[in-house]
Amino acid sequence: MIRMNMTFAALTLCGCGSMTPAIPEVPREARTLEQGQLLLFPFDEPARLLGREVHLGSDGLFTIADERKAGCDVRVRSVPSRYRVTRRVSLKNSGAVAFTLPHVASLEARIGRRREAEVDVTNEAVLEADAAGSCGDVVIDRVFVGRGRRTMLGEGAAKFGLSAPVVGSSTISPSADSSLRVDDSVSWQDMQAYAFSTRTFESSSVFAIEPSVASTFEAGENVEFTVVPTHDAWFIVLGVDDQGHATVLWPSHHERAPFAKAGYGARLPGERERALGLGLVARLPIGATSSRETLVLYGFREQADFEHVRALLRETLDPAQAMSKALAELPLARWTRATSAYVIGRSK
Repeated sequence: MIRMNMTFAALTLCGCGSMTPAIPEVPREARTLEQGQLLLFPFDEPARLLGREVHLGSDGLFTIADERKAGCDVRVRSVPSRYRVTRRVSLKNSGAVAFTLPHVASLEARIGRRREAEVDVTNEAVLEADAAGSCGDVVIDRVFVGRGRRTMLGEGAAKFGLSAPVVGSSTISPSADSSLRVDDSVSWQDMQAYAFSTRTFESSSVFAIEPSVASTFEAGENVEFTVVPTHDAWFIVLGVDDQGHATVLWPSHHERAPFAKAGYGARLPGERERALGLGLVARLPIGATSSRETLVLYGFREQADFEHVRALLRETLDPAQAMSKALAELPLARWTRATSAYVIGRSK
C-alpha cells in the first residue's frame, strides 16, 4: 500500500477522461450494448434505480446515487420486451451503485487496463420512469431487466481470483486463464436489472476531478501525483490493493485538509510534507515481482462534508466501508470521485 516514506504498493489504471466529461443522451456504449449502460453487478430491485441521479467521473465510470433525491416522484411503467443479447462490449461507461464503489476500485485494480465484458442476457422487460419534481441533473429513466451472465475481461499482472458482494441470488465464479487475462463472471437466474439509460433534466456544470498519475513505477521510486478539480474542492485519497484493502493517504497528519481551487492542481505529497522530507515510495509486497493497485480520489465541494467524512475515517479500521457509508448519505452534486490505476515492477 501507499504510505508516507514507507510503501506504495501497486497502482493500476489511469483515469483518462476529460476535465469536465460530458454525459451524452445516447453514448457510444449504449449503441454498442443497445440497452444502455451496463451495471457492473446486477441489482435485484430494478424499480428502485429509476429516478436516481447519476454522475459520470473522469475515469469513465458512472456513479449512481444510493437513493432518489427527496422531492423526486417517479411513476414506474413496465413494458414486456423479450430478446437475447450476446456480445462483447466496452466498459468505458459502466454503472456502479454508490455503495459498491470500494468493490469497483478493487475490481479495477485486479483486472487492469482493458475493461471489456462479454454479455449473454435474456431481457424480459424494460422499466420506464415518469419522473417529476427535483430528481437531479442527470437521472436514470429506463432500467433493463433480465436473466443471464456477465464476464469481465482485462489484462492482469498475475493470476488473481475475484470476489465481490452482489445483491440478490447472483453468484460469482472467479477465474483467471492466464497471467495476461482475468475473468470475473457473474450469473443470475432471477429477474434483475443489468443495464440502464439516462436522461438529462437540467443543465449545470459538472463537478469532476482529474488525477495525473503515472501508470507504472519501479520499486523504490519516489511517487508524486496531482489532482485538478473543476470546482473548489477538498480531497480524500485512498490506496486500494487488489484484495480490496484500503489505506488513507490523504488527509495526513501534516496535510489535514488537502484543498485546491477550481482549475488548479493539488499535489501529493503536499507542500508541508515535502518541506519535512516526507514522500511516497513504491514498494513491492514480499516475494512479488509486480503489483497492481488503484488510487481512489474523492473531491468534496463543501468543507463540512469533507470534515464529516474525515472524522469517520479516523474512527474506522475499514476506510473503504466507511467511505461507502458516508458517501451514500451525501447528494451526488456535492462530491465526486476518480480512480487511477498503476503497476509497480522490480527496478531494472
